[in-house]
Amino acid sequence: MSQARRSLLTLAVLTAGSLGLALFAWLGVKEPDEASAERKVVEQKLFATQGPGERAADGGEPVPARISRITVQAKGDTTTLERTEAGWRVAAPVQAKADAMAADALFSRLETGKLDEVVEEAPTDADLERYGLKTPRFSVTAVAPLAAGGDETVTLHGGIENPFNGAVYMRRVGDPRVYTAQGSVRVALEKSLFELREKEVLGFEEGKLTALEVKGKAHRYRLERGADKAWKVVQPRAFDADSAAVTSLLSSLRSARAEAFLVDSPGERQRLGFGRPAVDVVVTAAGGMQVRVRLAQLTEEGVTKTFALREEAGAVVLAQVGGAPIHALDTAEDGLRDRSVLRFEREAVAELVFSPGGGHEGFAVRRVRGADEGAAWQVVRPRPGPARTYKVSSLLWSLGALKASGFVEEAPKAWAKYGLSDGARSVALLDAGGKELARLVVGKGVPGKSDTVFARGSRDLVLELEASRLEELPSEVDELLEATPADAGNEASRGD
Repeated sequence: MSQARRSLLTLAVLTAGSLGLALFAWLGVKEPDEASAERKVVEQKLFATQGPGERAADGGEPVPARISRITVQAKGDTTTLERTEAGWRVAAPVQAKADAMAADALFSRLETGKLDEVVEEAPTDADLERYGLKTPRFSVTAVAPLAAGGDETVTLHGGIENPFNGAVYMRRVGDPRVYTAQGSVRVALEKSLFELREKEVLGFEEGKLTALEVKGKAHRYRLERGADKAWKVVQPRAFDADSAAVTSLLSSLRSARAEAFLVDSPGERQRLGFGRPAVDVVVTAAGGMQVRVRLAQLTEEGVTKTFALREEAGAVVLAQVGGAPIHALDTAEDGLRDRSVLRFEREAVAELVFSPGGGHEGFAVRRVRGADEGAAWQVVRPRPGPARTYKVSSLLWSLGALKASGFVEEAPKAWAKYGLSDGARSVALLDAGGKELARLVVGKGVPGKSDTVFARGSRDLVLELEASRLEELPSEVDELLEATPADAGNEASRGD
């Protein structure tokens, strides 16, 4: 081997050795650094279910365990939440629904929150006292079942708040160090039983209800919901109910939030007046399940408070509530009556026939469809011509939205005394086959009520109606005829 070849070989060996040493040194630094960083990330998590570098059996990322139980000690309460298929529930010290927002915020903060800086590695009792951790201000224990079996349990203690930046001092059981965490962590975790409990104690899902019976001091009535999902008042009189009014009634119950929860007992019920409640409500849901709600009022030191007692399948809730559910429930049944004047499907209307009354000539418009299949209207009598489509469409909307301002008499023997005879002003709505879908008849003015007239609509009932709601109702055909170029020219000539 020549000297040159020996030199090149020696250089190659030395270079490879140097690269190996460099790679070894790099890996020796990189791998511990990565492990240290991963360990720090895990240590900073409020709730971690796997250790640094832990992998699943297939070598992939392990599926994090989901927290199923949380116990919070704060503000003098110890509250346990449990996850169910329907969401979070309070399991102790009472069985109750959990406040969804508060419970979700608590759970989310545990799963995603982190501890920030270490302020003490090995705190003394004096240090713990200084940070409010000798006797923690709040504690949270979270439990998550592991796929391999058993549970992962983490307990966190919270101390006082740093007045300079709002951070909270925290400590984890099994870890001697004292950390800081963002103030939002304290806000989410430091919750009393009242804060974690659902405040909506009088809410019902309307879609699941079939009946509602109310006994108030002034009024009594019963509502039932048929297969067509429409509400009807069945007692003390039978008539169709206004769906919006019933929805508003149920909404008033949902809005009556609990301001405080009380311990139920015979003595407490007697003290609050539930022996003779202001309102007694029985709600029936699909399947026959019933819920009873009683509302009572008590005046203490000049302040009147409202209390609710809800009994459902053996579960009892006694609470002080805000809002005005008593007034909303103890109402005359007429307040729940359907006030719609006409009942028809707008798309089914093919013709409108107007009778101005007073012996004046009637007129009619009919729906037609052009080449673009867009709906249009045509005056068909007394003289044909294009109608103002926008005006007819607007009129149909107005007629469909008419609401009675009052109820006068059902199935009267003499319609004429209200001015609702055959010669009265009216408009009839017909379908494509000429069948009458609805008819509005306008009668005389109501004595003593300005801008109010008697009217008859789709029901055999004399109504009171605000006359101003009928301003769109035309009195002559010219109000509906579309102006032609010739008409416009004649009007201009008359103007000159």
